[in-house]
Amino acid sequence: MFHQRVNAKTMSTDDCSAVECQKQISTNSPHNKERTNNPLLRHALILCVYLFVCLISWFVASTLRQIFPIARVPRGTELIHDVEDTLPYSSRNLLQVHNCTPKSVDEFPADFFTEEQRKSGGVVIHIVIALYMFCGLAYVCEIYFVPSLEVLCNLVNLQHDVAGATLMAVGTSAPEFAASVIGAFITKTDIGIGTVVGSLVFNLFIIIACCCFFAGHVVPLTWWPLVRDCTVYVIGIFGLIAVMHDNLATWWESGILAFGYVIYIIIMYFNPRLSKMANAWSEKRKQKKLAKQKEKEEKAPMIKRNGTPTYGSIPDGDAGHHSDQDETSLTVTVVDGDGDQKPNGYVHPGASHNPFEKYESSRFVLTPPTGLIRTSMYIAGFPIIFLLCITIPDCRFRRWHYWFPVTFVMSTVWIALLAYVLVWMVALIGDTFGIPDTVMGITFLAAGTSIPDAMASSLVARDHLGDMAISNIIGSNIFEIYICLALLWFIRGMISDLEPIAIYSSGLTFTSATLVFTVIFAFTAIHLNGWKLDKKMGALCIVTYAVVISFSIMYELNVFLDVNPPPC
Repeated sequence: MFHQRVNAKTMSTDDCSAVECQKQISTNSPHNKERTNNPLLRHALILCVYLFVCLISWFVASTLRQIFPIARVPRGTELIHDVEDTLPYSSRNLLQVHNCTPKSVDEFPADFFTEEQRKSGGVVIHIVIALYMFCGLAYVCEIYFVPSLEVLCNLVNLQHDVAGATLMAVGTSAPEFAASVIGAFITKTDIGIGTVVGSLVFNLFIIIACCCFFAGHVVPLTWWPLVRDCTVYVIGIFGLIAVMHDNLATWWESGILAFGYVIYIIIMYFNPRLSKMANAWSEKRKQKKLAKQKEKEEKAPMIKRNGTPTYGSIPDGDAGHHSDQDETSLTVTVVDGDGDQKPNGYVHPGASHNPFEKYESSRFVLTPPTGLIRTSMYIAGFPIIFLLCITIPDCRFRRWHYWFPVTFVMSTVWIALLAYVLVWMVALIGDTFGIPDTVMGITFLAAGTSIPDAMASSLVARDHLGDMAISNIIGSNIFEIYICLALLWFIRGMISDLEPIAIYSSGLTFTSATLVFTVIFAFTAIHLNGWKLDKKMGALCIVTYAVVISFSIMYELNVFLDVNPPPC
């Protein structure tokens, strides 16, 4: 195998170590690139890992609920009517919505099973349909929706981190947006809010864990995209708490919060200039640190090593026997037009004259794969694969290259249909087992609708684009706060005579407040881990997610406080 040799003296101080670079070279070998990827199999693996974590979280929450029972205050209507006339409109509405929580299942068509039949085993059919919708959403996003957005990114020549934080984040957040639309305009319950809030936690920890475990190598990160996106994200969380603190979302509060996404787009427009300024500031700090280190070395006492005088450093002769290994292990550092250093194999979005080159070797979706497991998954998913194939042009192929706007529109329609059936099935499952809509939203719906995010981020992380993966994760969370919640609340308030939107569960406010600490924790962990994603970081993220989601479930089950009213 040919190895590209690089003089170690010309490499920058940020280059990876010999061991890490050797792993990177082995990862880029042709044997690994020839590995066939099965989307349905990856979806099933991610879903199984999540369901295991969710099961543990549910067990912990249920156990604590039995150990620490609380006495609930009856929610009679007499007290409400006695004080209703003495309160302003918003407070009267707040008392009314706290009387009970409407069920999402009442706003969907009648079930094909009765409640007794579901409890006798018919709910298994609903679970199978929900899992099928999970995989269908992930498939349409990965094969059709995300490629159409990636083609657009290449045509307009966006930076990788900007593309990940904007168009790619919008594409992978389409299921959450559809679930929010259903919750805001159809069921008019908290199931859409719970889905978004649960997705925020899922994206930040489980998807980062997927990048750590499925990338196949250590994923390096740079500080600027993470600081930029986390700052906007934290501001959005505080805005969300301010809107939800009184269990009412008014049209003007929601409008102000939604306008924050416009500011985020403006920041992204000026990102090349801001990135240069950030890199210049970082480089100046590095130069100062190197100057101080050199000054300390010059002041260090002279010592002799193997008869050679040196000032506290290893002489060139001692490092010479590692030169051949280091030269074959180090990777080339490419400096792009913005002054950013990229690892070997990095290709700028505008470097290729053919924006569809990435998909030239794509397999036709109706072509059966090889292998028993892949074939079984293909047969199980063939109905949805066939329907999508005959209704959506596959813009990955040369024949349909410039049909990507039609691909975008048709895949959006399919995402809305699949999300509707998914929310319907999940609402029936929760009603059968007596689980609140908010709990189903922050757990199962959040996981199912976030699978496209997990797939997209894991794939780009495997391609050594760690900044793009992290920008997609945080950018998706930003989109869900400012658009999936705030903008939809604003639109609903405008078309309903400016009436505030009722938020029935106060537990969602507590969970939103927890999000601030999750961002601080994740940012600090990445910093202490040396600005890289590895398996150690992935294990930490999974444990943290289990703890956070357990507290969120306990909030909704009224373990600590009586914050979630009983169903109507």
